[in-house]
Amino acid sequence: MTDDIKSLVRNLISKMRKRHQKLDEGRIYLAAETAYFAHKDFRRESGEPYIYHPLNVALILADLGMDEDVIISALLHDVLEDSKLYDLQFIKSNFGDHVAELVDAVTKLSHAEKEYLRKEITQAENIRKLILAMAKDIRVIFIKLADRLHNMQTLYALPRERQKKMAEETMQVFAPLANRLGIWEFKWRLEDLAFQYLYPKEFENLKEQLEKIRVDRETEVEEAGKILKERLAKENIDATVYGRAKHLWSIYKKMQRDNIPLEEVYDLVALRVIVYTKEQCYIALSIVHDLWTPIPGMFTDFIASPKPNGYRSLHTKVIGPRGKPLEVQIRTWDMHREAEFGLAAHWFYKSDAKDDKDFLERIRQLRSQIFTWQADYGDPTEFFRSVVEDLFADRVFVFSPKGDIFDLPAGSTPVDFAYLIHTELGNKCVGAKVNGKIVPLDYVLNTGDKVEILTRSSARPSLEWLRFVKTSHAKSCIKRFFKQQNREEAIEKGKNLLSKEIANIPNLPPDFSLEKVLQELAPRLGFASPTDLLASIGYGSTSLTSIVEKIKRKYVLPPNIEVLESAPKVSIPEIGMDGLLIKRARCCYPLPGEDVIGFITRGKGIVVHLSACPNIENLPPEEKKRLVKINWGRSEKAVPVAIEVEALDRIGLVSDISAIISSEGINIRSLKVATKANNTAFIKAVIDVVDAKSLNKIVEKISNLSDVLNVRRVGIPQKRSKV
Repeated sequence: MTDDIKSLVRNLISKMRKRHQKLDEGRIYLAAETAYFAHKDFRRESGEPYIYHPLNVALILADLGMDEDVIISALLHDVLEDSKLYDLQFIKSNFGDHVAELVDAVTKLSHAEKEYLRKEITQAENIRKLILAMAKDIRVIFIKLADRLHNMQTLYALPRERQKKMAEETMQVFAPLANRLGIWEFKWRLEDLAFQYLYPKEFENLKEQLEKIRVDRETEVEEAGKILKERLAKENIDATVYGRAKHLWSIYKKMQRDNIPLEEVYDLVALRVIVYTKEQCYIALSIVHDLWTPIPGMFTDFIASPKPNGYRSLHTKVIGPRGKPLEVQIRTWDMHREAEFGLAAHWFYKSDAKDDKDFLERIRQLRSQIFTWQADYGDPTEFFRSVVEDLFADRVFVFSPKGDIFDLPAGSTPVDFAYLIHTELGNKCVGAKVNGKIVPLDYVLNTGDKVEILTRSSARPSLEWLRFVKTSHAKSCIKRFFKQQNREEAIEKGKNLLSKEIANIPNLPPDFSLEKVLQELAPRLGFASPTDLLASIGYGSTSLTSIVEKIKRKYVLPPNIEVLESAPKVSIPEIGMDGLLIKRARCCYPLPGEDVIGFITRGKGIVVHLSACPNIENLPPEEKKRLVKINWGRSEKAVPVAIEVEALDRIGLVSDISAIISSEGINIRSLKVATKANNTAFIKAVIDVVDAKSLNKIVEKISNLSDVLNVRRVGIPQKRSKV
C-alpha cells in the first residue's frame, strides 16, 4: 500500500480505538490490503484510485462508532464486484460469517443500484431490495448510507443526468431513511448534497444570502448562550451551550412552505443546551422561560413524547435578548447521541448493542413492518409506495385492548389500525372505541390512544373509507376487496360472453373443453390463471373477439380469409408517405403495434382493421381477395383512442389522471366526467397515442392510483383521416 493509504488506515484505526477498546488491528490491516489489491487497477470517474472510496466509507462509519465487523465490511463492500482474486469463501475464511453476510448483502444492493441506473430494473424494485436487506441486518443499511454519502460527496465527477438521478433517489429515499433511523448527521448532509444537484441555482443563491446575514444571527445566539450559561452555572447546572446552524435544505423548505424571504427565517441558528440528567432538562427549561418571554404554542416536549425515530429533546421558542425569536433545544448527552446518530448510537456509546432491550425492540418493529409489506405487496411499485408513504412518515403510537403498542403514520384512523392488525378485522369493522368511548371511523388517532375495533360478521368495507384512511396498506385492502367483488361479477360475465360466442363456432371437436382451452390460453396471454383471463374479458380489458379468433385458429379450420399472396406486407407509414389514403376502421379502432389487416376499398384507399375483427371474418368470399397484410408497428402521427376510468369520486381525481397522461407527453383531445349516486366517477378521455404500448403504459399508471377501480379501452366515433 502507498504511504497515504497507510496513513488513512492508521487514522481509521485511531477513530475506532476511541469507541472500542477491544480491536483486532490485524483484521483491519488485512481488510485494507485486500481492498487495495482488489481495486488497484480501478479508478473512479473523478480520476482518483478506487481504494479511496471504501476507505472513506469506513471512516464515515468509524465516526458513527460502528463495530469492527461493519468497518471491515465497508472496506470490502466492493471487492466481490471488482476483483476475481477474491470470492465470498475467501472473505468468510479470513473475516468470518458475519462479515461475509454483510459484504454479500451490500454487493447485491450495489448490483441492483447499477441495474436501476442502467434502467434494467425500476426504482421500486431497487428500493424493495434495499429495505428487505435492512430488515435482515440493520447494519447493511448503515454501510449503504455511508456509501451513498461518499458517492454524493464525489458526485461532481458524474454526467449531469446521473447526478440528477442519484440526487433524486437520495432525497426521496436515503435521506428519509436516515431520518427514520434517527441518524441526523446523515440526514442533513444527504439532503444538502442532493439540494445542490437538484436545484443548483437556488442552492447557490441561498448560500450567498446566508453568508451576508448569518454572522449577525450567530453573534446574537452566542450572546444569548453566554447569558444562559452564566445563569445555569448559578443554579449549579453543568451544561454545554452552543449555537446550531440550520442546514440549507431545511431553510429552503421553510421559505417555500411559508412563502417568506430569508430575512424572516428567524431560526437560522438555534441555541442548544446539553445537560446530564432529565431533571436538569426541565430545570434548564424553566430558566430559559424566566430569562426570556416564551412564544405561546411554540413549546414541544419530545422527552415525554419521543419522535418515532427515538428523538428526545425539549424545544421552545422565546423572544431573545435582541427582541427576535430564538429557538432553544435542551437535552441530555444520551439524548444528544441518539439525536445525532439514531440507532447507530447504540454502537456509539454502548459496549454491546445486543443487550440493549430498547434497541432490539425498535429493530423488531422495523423487521416486522417490512416483512408484512413484503407479504402483502408482490408488485414492487406497490411495495415502494407503502414504504415511502408509511415508513418515512411521522408516526403515532397507539395501544390495543391487550396493551400491545402499534405505530402508524400521523393522521391514521381506527380503520387504518384495524387493517394493520389483520385484513379481515378491517373488512368486518363497523365501529371503534378510543379510550373507552365510541368514536367515528374517521377519528384521527393520537399517541397514547387505546383502540378497540368493533366488528360484525356480515359487515363489509365502504368505498367512503378511501376518503379518510391514511395508510396505503388500508387503501390497498379496501380497493382489493371491491375489486374482488367486482371481479366475481366480471368472471361470470366473461364466462357467459365467451360461452355464447363459442356456441356459435361450427366444426368444434366433440371433446372440446372450454376449461382446458382456458388453462392453455391464459399463460400464453400473460394471465396468471384462467379466471384472470375471464375477468379481463368481463371487464372489457381483453377483446372477446380476439380470444374467439385464437380458439378458432387452434381448434377448427382457419377462417376463410384469403390474403393475396402476391400482395406485399407493407408498412402503413411508408404508404402514407406515398400519398395513399389510410383509415382506421370505426368498428374495432385498431392501434399501431396490434395484429391488424388491411382492406382495399374501391377508390377510397385502405381501411385498417384488427385481424380478429368480426367484420373481416364475415366478409363475402369475393371481398376477401381485397385483404392485404399490414405491418403497423408505430405511427408517425398519433392516433386517437378512448379510455374509461372507473374510480371513487374525489377532489383532484381528474387532475391526477390528466397529470399522468400529460407526464407521458400525450395529448388529451377531450375529457368527460359522469358521477353516479354511490360517488363512483366515470371519466372518459380521448387521447393521442403512437402505438398500443403507449396506451398500455398510461392504463397501468392510472390503474395504480389508489382511488381507481378499473380502467378500460372503449370505442370512439372517428372522422376519416390519413394515419
